Amino acid sequence: MTTSQVTGGAGSRGCGCRGSGVTALAGSAMRNSSAAFSGATASGTTGEASWTSPGSVSMERTRYFARQLVGPDDLTQDQLYLRQKLRRHNRMLHGWGIVCGARVRKGDAPCEVIVESGYVLGPYGDEIQIDSEIAIDVCREDLDGNVASTCGPVDPWCANVQVDRPSGRPVYLAVAYAECLSRPIRAVSDGCGCDNTACEYSRIRDSYRMVVLHDLPSTYPAKVDPPDISNSVVCPPAVDGEDCHCPACQPCPTEPWVILADLTVEAGAIKEVDCDSHRRYITSFRDYYYRCSSQTLPTPQQRITLSPALVPIGQAASWAHDVAGLALRPGDKPSVSGLQSFSLPPGAQLQALRVVGQANSTNPNLRVRVTLMRSRLLGTPQPAERIVRVEVTSDPFDRSLDVDAALATVSADFRYFLLATVDNAVPADIVTLSAFQIIYLADSTRIPSIP
Repeated sequence: MTTSQVTGGAGSRGCGCRGSGVTALAGSAMRNSSAAFSGATASGTTGEASWTSPGSVSMERTRYFARQLVGPDDLTQDQLYLRQKLRRHNRMLHGWGIVCGARVRKGDAPCEVIVESGYVLGPYGDEIQIDSEIAIDVCREDLDGNVASTCGPVDPWCANVQVDRPSGRPVYLAVAYAECLSRPIRAVSDGCGCDNTACEYSRIRDSYRMVVLHDLPSTYPAKVDPPDISNSVVCPPAVDGEDCHCPACQPCPTEPWVILADLTVEAGAIKEVDCDSHRRYITSFRDYYYRCSSQTLPTPQQRITLSPALVPIGQAASWAHDVAGLALRPGDKPSVSGLQSFSLPPGAQLQALRVVGQANSTNPNLRVRVTLMRSRLLGTPQPAERIVRVEVTSDPFDRSLDVDAALATVSADFRYFLLATVDNAVPADIVTLSAFQIIYLADSTRIPSIP
């Protein structure tokens, strides 16, 4: 014999207010109420107060001193302290649910499911590791109500018994943290008897147990609606008119179960496995990383999108904003133009100019041009330089054109602007400019490095 029955875990108060594991109950009690498991403690465990209590045993670690008489409680206290600290960390910072794996699918037998290996954090902060794929007959369970347990049966002579599952509605395959006593060794006699064959288990192994619940645990709503992740960085309202906008600590969950799948069983066979309705996942950053390198960083392509806001040149033109952008009705003016200034980061490399809009016109001579230009800010006045000109004729239009490479480098010595012109217009023409987009490459030498 190497392993004993599953227990609630020595000192296993997951949140400081309830047992993290579960002890065996009659199968009928489990089926009628999932809450029946939640408050059980194991033989040999030590109770403690709420995690907020200053007298909580889990907040103490052993202080050793010379010539101290050390007993089992002293040696296990540091384990209790560190395990409870890890549980609080998991529960408060990471939450609980499925981290990865633990997928459930139908097996070969009528009432069999396969649970794949996976990693789960229990509601009390316990780690639940399913080491390997396991086949489960959900229509049979042991005397403790388990459909699966790696600790082995309480009585090796008692096989799992057949149970009836509700028909026409889902039941819930759930997992919870548990502990197994293992590695029995010969115990030294206490001197009060002649029995030299007494054994004690020398190890406690982290494990799990799976059950089929007929009702949802109280920690699960009927319809799972995950909270908005943006609320995690939003200050809550102050309480009772106070100035402190402090997020509240969530109470300790009341049940240890994590649902792996909803099952529909009819006539002793599994009809449906639903892995989505009540599976609760938690965020993991295991696949995210960054690296530091002396190599030149790539120059990411950037885009500046401008809403047209042209300043008319010369006589005022009939510009007006509408839902589609900046609309121009030339009226009796055959040619109109306007300017719009903008800024670019020095050192950037201009790539292209894109113009989006429409020309509601049947005039074959209408010309619409948008030019990206620059003019020197200081020194002897010089004519503005044309970097690129986009001319459009289709309706609607969305056209891009590459810039002149000789003028592509953005300099702080120049002012950059767009010149839009409409020529050969007739009174019925309507030209709408929806967007200007300047595409460029950022200066890699100006990208902040990761310390």
